[in-house]
This record gives sequence, C-alpha cells and structure tokens, in this order.
Amino acid sequence: MYSAEERINVNYYKLTVEDYLKNGYNEDTAQIEALKEMQKKFSIYFKEVTEDDCV
Repeated sequence: MYSAEERINVNYYKLTVEDYLKNGYNEDTAQIEALKEMQKKFSIYFKEVTEDDCV
C-alpha cells in the first residue's frame, strides 16, 4: 500500500535501491529499505502487505 503527497523521481528510487543491493540486501529487502528511507525524506506513506494482512 502506498500514498504520497509528492512524486518521487523514478531514477532516484532506482539509485537508492541499487545502493542497498550493493550493500548485500536482496531485491525485496532493498526495495523496502529504499521506501523506508524515502518515507523519512518525502511526504509518502507505505505499508508492506503480507499474507497475514489478507486473512
């Protein structure tokens, strides 16, 4: 789930994910960590939806 008051440049997002990948994170975790970082810097909100949330 994702909502935002401002748009994030896709290239910035990709570069942030790449930084986490270079530091040993797998793709899924790198994306989550990038979103957490952006949540601190921008007016966005996200929540990872898991199988437990669907029950």
